[in-house]
Amino acid sequence: SGASEITKNGFDAAGWIRRSRREPRTIIASNVDLLFHLAHSSSTEKSDMYSTGGNDESDSSSRVAVEEIQFVSPYNVTTVKKEFDRNNLGPDQIEVESLCSLVSSGTELKIFKGTFESASLDVNIKGMADEAMEYPLAYGYSLVGRVVACGSNVADAESLIGRNVFTFSPHSSRVVVDRDAVQIV
Repeated sequence: SGASEITKNGFDAAGWIRRSRREPRTIIASNVDLLFHLAHSSSTEKSDMYSTGGNDESDSSSRVAVEEIQFVSPYNVTTVKKEFDRNNLGPDQIEVESLCSLVSSGTELKIFKGTFESASLDVNIKGMADEAMEYPLAYGYSLVGRVVACGSNVADAESLIGRNVFTFSPHSSRVVVDRDAVQIV
């Protein structure tokens, strides 16, 4: 059973209970095995990566490689390589380079196994309400990354560049989102 494995691996249940009673409002959990990291395919130096506002259409380095996790069919997951052109960054958008993305052991396990019903991805998350949950599917909703570029209308662009942010975005090495759809972490 699961309980005997927990005991064999040195889990101190009595100690955990004592600590939780002393500090009832603090719950610390670590599921590092559920964090997904995509290696960055760019060798661009930090000073060259970050940009604000003006997109120079003559800049040949405006194309950026992106890798995205895609659920293809039950028990079939792959990475899809795409390209993003920074010249297409909207005025109110930001570009985020992924640091890690949480893989949900609930929803995504259902997608992996094919035990979900076709429906909206998530009616509560901007941008997902109009997308259907059916294969092939890029999914995920808990990505943390570093802001590397901002559109021309992003008021706090200077202070935002290089900052870590949270966004409800699929598992990807890089995402483009509206500025108002991220939280600074």
